[in-house]
Amino acid sequence: MKKRDILLSFLSGALLILSFPYFDLEFLAWVALVPLFLAVEGKGLVYSFKIGFLTGAISFLGILYWIIVAVHSYGNVPLILSALILLLLVGYLSLYIGVFTYLIRLIQIRLGIETILFIPFLWVALEYLRSFLLTGFPWANLGYSQYLNIPFIQMVDITGSYGLSFVIVLVNATLFQVARQWVQKIFPLKEVILTFIVLSGSLTYGYIKLGIIDRQIIQNPSLKVGLVQGNIDQSIKWDESFQKETLKIYSRLSQRISEEKPDLIIWPETATPFFFQDAKEYQPLVQEIPKRTNAFLLFGTPTYRIEKGKVNHYNSAYLLSP
Repeated sequence: MKKRDILLSFLSGALLILSFPYFDLEFLAWVALVPLFLAVEGKGLVYSFKIGFLTGAISFLGILYWIIVAVHSYGNVPLILSALILLLLVGYLSLYIGVFTYLIRLIQIRLGIETILFIPFLWVALEYLRSFLLTGFPWANLGYSQYLNIPFIQMVDITGSYGLSFVIVLVNATLFQVARQWVQKIFPLKEVILTFIVLSGSLTYGYIKLGIIDRQIIQNPSLKVGLVQGNIDQSIKWDESFQKETLKIYSRLSQRISEEKPDLIIWPETATPFFFQDAKEYQPLVQEIPKRTNAFLLFGTPTYRIEKGKVNHYNSAYLLSP
């Protein structure tokens, strides 16, 4: 691979990393793919796949680096093996970016398509496939980078996170088209107008939705909420011998916060480290808390359903009344 294309690939990978937490420079996601598009422009199919794979490897390694800590610290997996697991996962996820750039060039070469408007559809299709194939891995989808961009993300109630990814990739592809044709003194008017309509439409919907929410907040009575965080160490959270102690901690904290007379008490995600639906021993302990505090209790717990002979697990929430 040419040094220029490798550097462009590294640049795209670095910009994607900076778009996600911990850096939270989400605006960089809107230009992060432009260097990648420049790197594969006019290249062969296999070459384009390699460039895309390299970008994916760099970005996913920087975004998902923490998995090595989770697997090693909380899964009790040796550090070297944890690193290997991370590398295998990154390699698998990078295949999707490689296939993405491969398909771009395949469509351009075989069908002779010059417009870049098909590119967002490719990205979203592969992102959707990655979210479900082989049990699915929907983490680090491009749209997630915009979680701080409140007006823009309002559209997820219609499109899901895939709609966010679509618009981001559309903007990237259009910027690439503008840059590519600038030297030829050609302006891709059709692509720019369409991108402007899609982006402005998304933002307009977001601001309208936020305005509706603000009016609803003003019109409806306020609700006093108490947040409880037990700060249970992840290394012992799922230890069966510590389950009762976990409930005692949350019960004690809920009782303390009830002195402020909240309308609703909220525990964290999977605050009950067991299947609440089956936990006959622990159910009464949890159900007693809303009555004792005279407040609704919202808490997270794992659940399951047997559907068509298959056990499906869910990350669920329960709301208990006083």
